Amino acid sequence: MKNKKYQLVALIGKAGSGKDTILKDVVKAYELPMNIIVSYTTRPMREGETEGKEYHFISEEKFKQMINNNQMLEYVQFNNWWYGTAISCLEDDKINIGIFNPSGIRALIKFQEIDLRIYYIHASDKQRLLRQLNREEYPDIKEIIRRYSADEEDFKNINFNNMQILFNETERDRLKCCDIITNYDWF
Repeated sequence: MKNKKYQLVALIGKAGSGKDTILKDVVKAYELPMNIIVSYTTRPMREGETEGKEYHFISEEKFKQMINNNQMLEYVQFNNWWYGTAISCLEDDKINIGIFNPSGIRALIKFQEIDLRIYYIHASDKQRLLRQLNREEYPDIKEIIRRYSADEEDFKNINFNNMQILFNETERDRLKCCDIITNYDWF
């Protein structure tokens, strides 16, 4: 990352806040020069996932090698699996956009080569729960509860400089979020 300045839009939010939908809408509706960041993971591929779309699925050995070779912008171990973003995921001639967790944002802030815009997508607990329950015909309730509890801890006292909070309760809110994100002078 020598002498380059990467433009990076980072979306964060609790499970069910709508960050994935907003990312898809921004990319689809605003035909702009954007690079969707695809993170790396050591977890197994789930049914319906595609290599290079949801994640780059790699071995734990390869992931640790990338860490040791300073190839990762940010990474975390969660549920015995590794997740992270490689420096090679960024493009200097496009606006990079991706979804991160709070620890990922803390790591990204340290890179002077990144011009970072942070959007915290917020929805009420009720709306988040309804979205998670309606994603699948037979949702894993225990997993929803686990993620909900983990988010309460991860997002406690969250406050980053240059972070804008966007409320996403309704479809109208979602469209407004997309407009706000793409109204920044990079676009």
